[in-house]
Amino acid sequence: KTLITRENKWTPTRSRRLPREKTTFADVVSRSKVELSEIVEYLNHPTKFQQAGARLPRGALLIGPSGTGKTLLARAVAGEANCNFL
Repeated sequence: KTLITRENKWTPTRSRRLPREKTTFADVVSRSKVELSEIVEYLNHPTKFQQAGARLPRGALLIGPSGTGKTLLARAVAGEANCNFL
């Protein structure tokens, strides 16, 4: 027998979890916000860019040492574009 109760053993279901706050570019201090804001603009208004012949980039590679805010910047891009951060 275990001393851990069922409530403490399992994580809450997804329906009970509190929604996370959206991270935006205002939360991030970075020089690369300019380049990533173009990706956000494309995600928000794709027809404007498709008429000009642009294609959606496959991704953005964020390179840097640990603790420089790469994940925070990626979350900000997802928050600005109203997309899920996976």
